[in-house]
Amino acid sequence: PALSRESSLGLPLLFMVRFRMTFVSRAQGGALFGLDARIAMAIFGVLTLVAGAAVINNMDSSRAKSLAGELAEMGKAVEAIHTDLKADLFEALENPTEKNAFAALFDNMAIADRDNLRGKWLGPYITFTSAVHPRYGNLLVQKRAALHTATCNPDELCYLWVVYSNVKTDISREVNELVDGTLEASPETEGRVQWPTGSAEGPLYYRAGKALKGE
Repeated sequence: PALSRESSLGLPLLFMVRFRMTFVSRAQGGALFGLDARIAMAIFGVLTLVAGAAVINNMDSSRAKSLAGELAEMGKAVEAIHTDLKADLFEALENPTEKNAFAALFDNMAIADRDNLRGKWLGPYITFTSAVHPRYGNLLVQKRAALHTATCNPDELCYLWVVYSNVKTDISREVNELVDGTLEASPETEGRVQWPTGSAEGPLYYRAGKALKGE
């Protein structure tokens, strides 16, 4: 039977309603997809930060272990050069400076050419060929008291401190735990590993051995 006028008008109307519902549904789906994507990106960003922090922490721990081993070799070097020279390191230098005291561990020209001191030198005592560390700045040997900031007097026991000029405090802290343990009340100013307080980066001091003579 022929369609009535009302029914013939209803078909286009029904089609338009269905089309609009489909369009709205798809638009909402796109909006939801956009929201999901933003949430996923935010989660990915957080995970990236966490993963990055973990990598940095692992890298610092690895470097701390390596530096702790290096410091142990520094202690052996100071003991060995004193054994060979049979004289205090600073007393044996051609030009007694803190930089030259470190250089004497790998270069006999830093040792004075007198009293057969240079002839007694049996180094090199370390593998370095420069007083500049590839990662931790300038390297020095200082003569100090048991506290790295305190000068020593002639009648006091003095120590030779190997100084790395630029070490992250987080690494210094980990090195300290490896060398001195975890029971120090003030790790920055106790034991063989010490460092200044209140900065994220700065010198690390390692008490490598006893000086044979005070200042």
